[in-house]
Amino acid sequence: DAALTNQSNGPNTPQYNIVYRFNLIWNSEYSFEYWNRPEASETHDIYFENNTCYNAGMGWGHAQRPDPSGRHLCFYTSPARARGIHIRNNIFCEAAKNAFYAPTWPREAIDALQMNNNCWTQTEGQMIAFKDRAYTMSEFSDYQREYGKEPHSITTDPMFANPSNLDFHLQPDSPCIDAGLSIGQTADFEDVPIPQRNAPDIGAFERK
Repeated sequence: DAALTNQSNGPNTPQYNIVYRFNLIWNSEYSFEYWNRPEASETHDIYFENNTCYNAGMGWGHAQRPDPSGRHLCFYTSPARARGIHIRNNIFCEAAKNAFYAPTWPREAIDALQMNNNCWTQTEGQMIAFKDRAYTMSEFSDYQREYGKEPHSITTDPMFANPSNLDFHLQPDSPCIDAGLSIGQTADFEDVPIPQRNAPDIGAFERK
C-alpha cells in the first residue's frame, strides 16, 4: 500500500512534526500518502525531503488491489486545517498512474504546499492530476506557471547508476547533482557529507 503515510479519520486528530527524509522507495503503490479528516483536525510541519521514489505501483501489490493506482504523492480528500507541508529535494521517477495526485484538493490547499527542487520523471500518461486539470510531463511548465509552484524543480531522467539492480546512486553527469535546496542537512542516506560541491543534490544520495 503506502510506503510512508500519515492519515486519520479523526475525530480531532493533530498530525505534526513528522519527518520523512533520505528514504529509498521502490515499487510501492504509494510512495507517500496523506489525508486528515475532519475539518476539526489539523496538520502542520510535515517534511518529505531528499527521498528517492521509483516505479510507484509497479510491484507485486498493484494487480491484486481492488483499486490499482500507483502514485508517488497520493493526497486524498483532506479537509483538516493544514500548513507547513514541505516536499523538497525528492526524485519521483515513473509511476503506474500519477506522480502527484490530489483530485479533490481545492486550489488554496495545493497553493499551501511548500514544494521545490524536486526531480520528476513520468514518460507516459498524466504526471500530475488535480480536480480541474491534469498535466503530462511535457506540460510541467504549465503547472509551474498556473500554480506559481516549484520554480527550481526539474523534469528529466535522474540518471541512476543501475536502477534495475536497485542502485539509485547518481551518475557523474546526473542533472540532480547540485540541484537541491539547502535545508540544513549535513549527511545523506549513507552518511556522505552534504554538500560535496556547490549545493546539495536531489534525492537520497549525495554524489561523491
